[in-house]
Amino acid sequence: MTIEELFKSEGIWNAAGERDADIVLKSNSRFFRNLQGHPFHHRLSRKEGEEVTGRLLSEIQEGEYATSYRPSGCTPMERHILTERNILQDDTAEDSVVVLSHNENSYFVLGSYDHLTLVSSRSGFQFDDHGREVLDDLERRLGFEFLPDIGYLTSRPEHAGGGVELSVTLHLAGIVNAGRMNELIIELNRRGLALKSSWIDGYYKVYNRSSRHLLDEDVQEYVLKSFQKIVQKERAVRKGFYLSNRSKIEDKIWRSYGILMSCRLISLFEALELLSHLRFGLSLGIINYISLKDINLLLYFIQDYHLMKRYNLEGEDQNLEEVRAQFLRDYLKEVL
Repeated sequence: MTIEELFKSEGIWNAAGERDADIVLKSNSRFFRNLQGHPFHHRLSRKEGEEVTGRLLSEIQEGEYATSYRPSGCTPMERHILTERNILQDDTAEDSVVVLSHNENSYFVLGSYDHLTLVSSRSGFQFDDHGREVLDDLERRLGFEFLPDIGYLTSRPEHAGGGVELSVTLHLAGIVNAGRMNELIIELNRRGLALKSSWIDGYYKVYNRSSRHLLDEDVQEYVLKSFQKIVQKERAVRKGFYLSNRSKIEDKIWRSYGILMSCRLISLFEALELLSHLRFGLSLGIINYISLKDINLLLYFIQDYHLMKRYNLEGEDQNLEEVRAQFLRDYLKEVL
């Protein structure tokens, strides 16, 4: 998939509307593996690192995984698009290789902290066995570092054992507005989970702090059930908060709708905040003029470099707030 195709694609949102999608934006499984007989990547020489990455790449880059990017070789525009798609992360090594599936549901990072990281994403609350099946096939052919009494060996101790991080990205508008985040954090700690906030109010990533026992299917099931309990808690809290603050909430949602439909200048932060309000309104049945899929797609399309790529803008002289406002008005008129 080229950058020309990527910035226009729907990515994982082509299946938006799955289970609990009003609260769960996406479900992620991150797997960490290292080839047998080789030190972790940071202990390899540059030549050895290239050899390990090349071996993995030759086994991976066929069929489903056909497109690869080297961060060090990407243009600034390519890097920004990949970052806005959350494919390149802050900790992605410069000398690594990213291998993307044709539907963006999964991608490999080769030669970063571990020899191999596989990220498998789905919209809504859904985890499947696709990532494990891909890795099982690779393990049969290549072999990964594994000790029976520990599990998979990884460069970071918290990832050892199951070699996996399970996470959900949640829209916790009810819990935030009701002032019950501290209560949730205590509950997460008790369940062995952690929470990472976003720069936009209401969006949080919840994940397992350690994967030590995640080879055990019962433990994995416990983590997924814990995620589901948080979703149920958020749904109950937001309904109760709405009943107590109906006019205030409806006013905020309809004001957000009006601004998005008529604004002439809008920052990325404000646009994302207003779309968050619309997602809240959809969940409560207050508004039905836009779909969750459209809101999810706009999370991609209104970002700075997606807009610059779409309209062939260059330099810092372009007024992106004006371009973003125009794009939002045009997009919403099409779907409403």
